[in-house]
Order: sequence, then structure tokens, then C-alpha cells
Amino acid sequence: MRNRPLLSVCLIILCVLASCTLVGKERFIKELRPSPLEICTTEDESVIVCGVIYRQEQKENGQMIYLKHNSVYSISNKQKFQESKIIVYINSKEKLHIGNRIKVLGTVSFYENARNPGNFDQKFYYQKQGIHGKIYGSQMQITDKSVDVFREKLAVFRAGWKELLVREMGEREGGVLAAILLGEKSDMDPEMKELYQVNGIGHILAISGLHLSFAGLGAYRLFRRLTGSYKAGGLAGGMLLFLYVSMIGMTVSVLRAWVMFLFRVGADVTGRKYDMPTALSVAAVIAVGSNPLYLYDGGFLLSFGALLAICTVIPLVKKESQQPVLVRILGPGIAMNCVLWPVILYFFFEVPLYSVILNLLVIPLMPVILSCGMAGSLVRMAGGTFGTWILMVCSRILKFYDGCCVLLLKFPVARWIAGRPEKWRCIVYYLMLSGVILIWKYMDRQPVKIRKKYMASLALYITAWLILISGPLLR
Repeated sequence: MRNRPLLSVCLIILCVLASCTLVGKERFIKELRPSPLEICTTEDESVIVCGVIYRQEQKENGQMIYLKHNSVYSISNKQKFQESKIIVYINSKEKLHIGNRIKVLGTVSFYENARNPGNFDQKFYYQKQGIHGKIYGSQMQITDKSVDVFREKLAVFRAGWKELLVREMGEREGGVLAAILLGEKSDMDPEMKELYQVNGIGHILAISGLHLSFAGLGAYRLFRRLTGSYKAGGLAGGMLLFLYVSMIGMTVSVLRAWVMFLFRVGADVTGRKYDMPTALSVAAVIAVGSNPLYLYDGGFLLSFGALLAICTVIPLVKKESQQPVLVRILGPGIAMNCVLWPVILYFFFEVPLYSVILNLLVIPLMPVILSCGMAGSLVRMAGGTFGTWILMVCSRILKFYDGCCVLLLKFPVARWIAGRPEKWRCIVYYLMLSGVILIWKYMDRQPVKIRKKYMASLALYITAWLILISGPLLR
């Protein structure tokens, strides 16, 4: 901490933001306060909305249009007001483009909170995006045909890429690869999505640092070697990554990976050592500062928690070179799960006990999927039939994933359903885990003789501590 002033500052800012969020709630977070649409209208009320399209999705029964900078007119009470973002559902085949301004006549509907514990909270999901209501449109008119050319071309390219994957690989595997490469999970097979989640490998469907490493660091290293310049390589990698991020959208995991990529390249360009904890803390401050509701989001906690485990717990496990081979292989996965288990239980009520073993098979093959998926897609887009054979490699790997998931679910206690632990129990668990880490670090600094003498008894004590105390707390 002494040599990491930026990390210290970020941790203080995070504590302040977390305190304001947890205590202030709607007084501090504007997304939790009722929007003008919620205040001025009621369910099924007729309104006229004028807004600019910033995103759109094609559905089986029509179009799903995301509007910003909206002007809303309530027909019943003759009131006009502004609403930041709204989603419009309309059964229309009219060709629309990002940047078009449209006028829609329709009825208002609001998102609902989860009716039962554990159900999908639709209202909170859209609140995080600043969306408080939706319109079921009956009539639509384009009032301004201006087009955001940059975002429109990226959207068209993304849609074409997705169609290519589905056409070449089939709906099942093509939909999964589209989720992995493009973050497009809307048309993915629900059964396959659930199969990945219950087996603990749902993280491969989220755009993460691995994806950005291929897109950004790959270009950075290539151009750095071609030009011999760190700055030219960093500029090329940054531009390619900017295009990729603009195409897939800035989710919380993408934001984290993007910030950490900038720190990585910045360290190389300035001749400094890359510090993962500092980069992670800066990314967390930017994410929470831009949207405090991320503190309640499972994706945010899992994404940053996994990196936190890599920074703190896993290095301690890897230092023990005298451990048996099996322990060295499984140790990092178990250590990461120890950090993530309370979060997984809190949001999903169950833990896939064999996820550590499955991830040992899944993660090493992910670079192959990404490289073959991107290379095969580009070759196929260029008209080369060889691209289909490259994509077939991805298809075979995904079928292998599918078979492993189905097989592991047949094992005894494949899913440990423990229910949602109370928040205070999770806090106690993490306090205890922090104590274990501090003790472990202290022992690691001791002379070898003392460490060998007391490490075995300390390991037994820590194991008993976690089993006898933390285990019951989380059941």
C-alpha cells in the first residue's frame, strides 16, 4: 500500500461511494428515484413519444427500439415532459437506423420487481441502464432520417457477423459463439445457456479480459514488433479495441477489461511495471462512480471478485512449490471459488461443486475458440471457404463443453443448493477469509524453518475454521 498511492486513494473512494450507496440509496442514486414517466403517467396510458434511436433488436413479433433524448406527451392529462431513455416495442417492418428520430403513439407499461426471491428482477435490470418504462407502439413515424454512421455501420457489421456464425455453425453452437465473441445472448438457446450457468462456466459467455487481450493486446504486440515503437503499437491496439468495444457495448466486465488494458499498455509505453491491483481499483472506481447500482449487481461482484482473487489469494497458493501436483492444479480454482462462493450463493442460491474441475477443461480451450472464431469469421467474410473448416473447430469444442456439462450433472451432488445467505453472514465470511489471508502472508514472510514447522498446523487450523464456522454460516 505504501508504494501504491493510487490504489490507496481508490480504496478510500470506493468505501465512500459504497457508504453513500448503501445508506443514501435513492437520495444518492438517481436511477432509484421515480422518473418523469413514472410520475406523470400510469399503466396502459396512451402517450406520444419522440426520441432518437441508439440501439435496436429484431424480435420474432416486431422490433425492440431503444430511444434516448425523449419528449413524451401524455394524451390524457395533456402534459409534456422529458424522459432520458425508453424502450419501444412495435410490430413494424419499416427499416430504421441508429440516429433516426421517430415519433411513436402507444401505451405505457412499467417493469416489475421480482415477485419471488430469486426470480429475475426486471425493474432493477433496466434501472441500471437508466430505463424506467416501455411503450407498446401502435403507430410510428420517422421525423428525422439523420443517421449515426459510425454506430450504424458497427451495428450492421455485428448483425452480419452473428448471421454468419449461425448460418455456418447452426443455431445452437452458432448462438453460443455469437455470445462469446459479440456478447449477443438474446437469441442463444435458453437450455444451453442454463446448462453453462448451472455448471459454473457461464462466465465464458461474458466479454472479458481474455477477449480484449486477443483484440487489443494482440494488435498492440503485432504493431509494436512491426514498427519497433511502443507508442505506435499502443495506438493501433487502442484503436482496434475501441472499435470492438463500441460494437459489443460497454458492459461492466468490458469496462473493467478496457481500463486494465489501458493500464497495461500505458505501463509498457512509459517503461513502468504493470500493477494489476491498482488497475483493478481504478476500474472499480470508474464503474461504481458512473453507476453506483453496480454494487448490487452480481455480474460486477463476480467480475471484480475473480480478479481480486487472482491478485490476493491465488499468488499465495502458487508460492507453495512443495505441494503435490494435484493440489497445485486444483488449488488456484478452489482459492478463487472460496472468494466467490458467497456471491454465487447470494445471487444464484446454489454452487456447482464440480466447476473447478470443469473450468480446468474449459479455460485452456478458450483461446482456441477465440482465435479460431475470429480467424474463421474473417476468412469466411472475405469469401474463403476454408473459414468454414476453421469455425468447425469451434463447433467441436463447444460440443465437447456441452457433453462435459451433461456428464457432470449426472454426478452426485453436482449442484449444492444452499439457499441465499443473509448479508451479515457473507460479511462475517469475508472478514474470516481476510484473516486467513493475512495470517498466511505473515507466515510466508517467516524463515523457512519456522514456516515448515508451523505451516501444517496452521493449514489444519484454517481448514477447521472455515468448515466449522463459515460452512454453517452460508447454509
